[in-house]
Amino acid sequence: MLATALYANTVSAEEAEIRAIWAANRRAIDLKIPKLMVESDAEVVITQLQRKVYEGPWNTDALLKDIGNWCSCFEGISFCFVSRNYNGVAHDLAQWGKNSCMDMFWSTSPVWLIPSLERDRLLI
Repeated sequence: MLATALYANTVSAEEAEIRAIWAANRRAIDLKIPKLMVESDAEVVITQLQRKVYEGPWNTDALLKDIGNWCSCFEGISFCFVSRNYNGVAHDLAQWGKNSCMDMFWSTSPVWLIPSLERDRLLI
């Protein structure tokens, strides 16, 4: 599991999600991860990426183009919508990024995230 929490002043929730996906993809490339599954509760963003529409408004266009170009860096990449009801981990990571005012990447789960992982696992 690779987890990302970002702190950024954004115009919209969609922009924040696209920035997080961009950062996670960049990190996965840097770590030479061959297969990547991106999960998000931002259905509009995930649907856009699944349809391979890599363009957007001024604040996300370049990020989306990067994400599209980087897809060829992976043996496999998928973008999956996961309802917020079943994705407490994503919510907790986003809140951590917002409250800590810093960016962080984890290659293993931080201890404080384990209860959310267990809760999400039980919901499936």
